[in-house]
Amino acid sequence: MRRQVEEAVYRPCALAMIALAAMLSFVPAARAGETLYNGIVLPDSWPPVDSQTGATSAIGTCSPLRVPSWMQTAPAVIPINVGRQFFIPISTAGNPDGNNREFLVESMSNVTRTWHYGTYYSGNPLMTAVLPFSDGVWWDPAIQKYVLFVHDGTYSTESVGKWTSTDALHWTRASYVTVGGAPLASVQGIVDCDSDAFWLDQEETNPARRWKGFLMWKGQSMTPDIISPDGNSFTISLNLGNWGQQDRSTIFLNPFRQKFVYSIRGGITGCDRMRIYGETTRELWGTSSQPPLQDLLTGHNWEGADNLDPQWPGYNKPCQLYNLDCTPYESMMIGMFSIWAEPSGQADARWDKVNQVYLGFSYDGWYFHRPTPRTPLCPVTNTSGIWNYCNVQSVVGSPLIVGPADSEQLYFYASGRGIMPYGNFAIGMRQLRRDGFCSIDSGGTEGTLTTHPVRFSGKYMFVNVADAGGNLQVEVLDANGQVIAPFSKANCVAIAVDKTLYRVRWNGVNDLSAIAGQTVKFKFYLTDGQLYAFWVTPSAAGASYGYVAGGGAHYTSDMDTVGLGTVPNSPPTVTAGPDAKVMMPNTLSLAGTVSDDGLPTPPAAVTTNWSLVLGPGTVSFGSASAAATTATFSTAGTYVLRLTANDSDLSAWSNLNVTVKLPGDFNGDGLVNGADFLIWQAHYPTSSGATSDTGDANGDGRVNGADFLIWQMNYKPM
Repeated sequence: MRRQVEEAVYRPCALAMIALAAMLSFVPAARAGETLYNGIVLPDSWPPVDSQTGATSAIGTCSPLRVPSWMQTAPAVIPINVGRQFFIPISTAGNPDGNNREFLVESMSNVTRTWHYGTYYSGNPLMTAVLPFSDGVWWDPAIQKYVLFVHDGTYSTESVGKWTSTDALHWTRASYVTVGGAPLASVQGIVDCDSDAFWLDQEETNPARRWKGFLMWKGQSMTPDIISPDGNSFTISLNLGNWGQQDRSTIFLNPFRQKFVYSIRGGITGCDRMRIYGETTRELWGTSSQPPLQDLLTGHNWEGADNLDPQWPGYNKPCQLYNLDCTPYESMMIGMFSIWAEPSGQADARWDKVNQVYLGFSYDGWYFHRPTPRTPLCPVTNTSGIWNYCNVQSVVGSPLIVGPADSEQLYFYASGRGIMPYGNFAIGMRQLRRDGFCSIDSGGTEGTLTTHPVRFSGKYMFVNVADAGGNLQVEVLDANGQVIAPFSKANCVAIAVDKTLYRVRWNGVNDLSAIAGQTVKFKFYLTDGQLYAFWVTPSAAGASYGYVAGGGAHYTSDMDTVGLGTVPNSPPTVTAGPDAKVMMPNTLSLAGTVSDDGLPTPPAAVTTNWSLVLGPGTVSFGSASAAATTATFSTAGTYVLRLTANDSDLSAWSNLNVTVKLPGDFNGDGLVNGADFLIWQAHYPTSSGATSDTGDANGDGRVNGADFLIWQMNYKPM
């Protein structure tokens, strides 16, 4: 029930944060363009034209795209309410200006950034004789199954099959896609349907438009947008016409801006495979009110391959961008770049159109950071007969998120064309840790990472970390870099786990609600581990309220509104009480408090214990197992007492500093002399409310002759 309440309350809040980002008070006034969920301010004119980006000249000379003006620096304060937060930079060395440009990271010390590319699934290929030309792979909560669209046959039939699975590994054909009640292959006699894209739009309010599709019919008189309520039976919603279309063009949804984007193959002199960008709103997509596609695309040359993409050994031909599929993942857009290094004209005709899939990452949906040196996520092999021989390409919707909530994996699907002849294709899958694109790594010596100033509205902090043999602690700093108590490193419960979702806790406080809405920095202290992501959320179960790409069986929508699925056990909240003073041989009353969430069950009970942490003598507790008890001390001095509570799974503690005075030592200087008499004299007589600082030697709350006699008995002149 609590999960349902959180989903009902916080998902709309997360969407509102995205929609209302332009109203945030810390938006710079210099630009009046759209403000994104992460504080980035776009230029007034959007999408940007070639003169703003230099895309045409860069692609024509195979130079990497320069970092656009609106991405030159991170926002002054970064909102982190949407999704898991990553340590992926805006750009790194190798870009035209040669500079590193960080987004979330302000500083790092004694740590390194490592890029990860996963491994191919040992059971590849998952299927043969079918081939996704982008098509799509999704978790559909409506039918509680994974869905995979593929070209289901040879080029001469062009059937598109809808396959389903319960584990994302073993697939069964559920149906063939129909358009207007007819099999796709028979619609207008299509013989070359090259590049389909099927998108599950879970935020669509019209059930008839829940599934959206784009059919790239090369050389035909029409290119249709299609819609369906179930992903089986589609109807044509808009004929985009014949605009000189070419193969490998697709669509995707950028939910951060609520825009559908056409990722269209284009060409310029010297490069006939690049990307042109055109966007429209969800409401207009596929309707007669949508502007002509040519108008959406004109002047918006977008992405291409560059001279950092490795040429195929021995051929030395500049690479080109064969296709670009994009998907929303947590707090950013992932780009899957199919980079074409074509050693054409080989004796073995199968060794043609060499494509490998590389990843890029975008904070604005336009500019993608592509890590260097360029390493493919989905590489090819030069061994004939293997499914990924010579040509692999991406699948729309990838990745799926599969596995237990605290140890999830990402499944990236790829089409393989290496098992020939044509018509005998294959599908494979690449596995990667959840959020596992990039990690911050530390060895045996502690390293640190500090974020840029951030702001959040949640209260529970979670991390994705692999440090089972190491240590992670987190500190919260104010905008000036000063520690905000009690969120210090020393007070942070040390983390030594290998989990994709794990709660960060501080002793003596249950959450971060006290600093929600403030400008803060997070400082991570890491030893022998890898830190992948962090997030702050209103969900005690760790839901990130970020986007989940193609989704997974654990998720109920296109956003993570689930987290662990159940509210995890939290440690008890412990308060030892305010620091105290007592005069020997009096007894000190301890008023500790302990509260708990009642988990785990059983035992649904908490044990408490008082102990001595530091002091010059011994302490006797009236009942060490009671939060409210008494303590007496063997000698004067400064003591540190600790109240610890344990719920059988997690424990927490709180410390109390106690100053124990000699009898008659009212000023606490370790001496009983005339200065103490003067204190007694100044407060004599007092009938109530007195303390050991004001002349009360026996602890009865009064200052009278009895206290004078105690002073007199212990008086030792210098």
